[in-house]
Amino acid sequence: MIDYNIRIASWGDKKYIEDMCYKFFQEAPHSKLKDTYSPSRVSSLIEDYLKGPKETKIIFVLTFKDEPVGMIAGLAYPNLFTDSYVALEQMWWVDEEHRGKLSVSLIEVYEAWAKKIGCTSCIVSSLETRHAPLLDRVYKKRGYMKTETAYTKDFD
Repeated sequence: MIDYNIRIASWGDKKYIEDMCYKFFQEAPHSKLKDTYSPSRVSSLIEDYLKGPKETKIIFVLTFKDEPVGMIAGLAYPNLFTDSYVALEQMWWVDEEHRGKLSVSLIEVYEAWAKKIGCTSCIVSSLETRHAPLLDRVYKKRGYMKTETAYTKDFD
């Protein structure tokens, strides 16, 4: 475990994050939709997150021997119905060979960030993949409750 670390992403992590985004896309049901993966769009969004401000958007990386092997990206936005802010997890990825308890450590760091910047709640998601039942248990164990199910439709 000593070889692992979690820290705020830096510009030097950009290529690793782009690679993880592509792996995420390939595993996610989104890859079966009409829209194709856009490396330039992903690169632009990562740059936006890295520029900050860290009070509204963040990427944390999980490193193994100083090389990123996982990440979580989140943003804070005003709740539509209250005077509070909510943290929304945009993407959570850990390379297959590094998954396990350390994966949950990324959620813990993300939650701590959300509390620090004044969010009153966090939203996390689970894609419809083979990992969904496990993530459902992880989220419930951490105190999350299921509040919504999303559906996607391609247009002709």
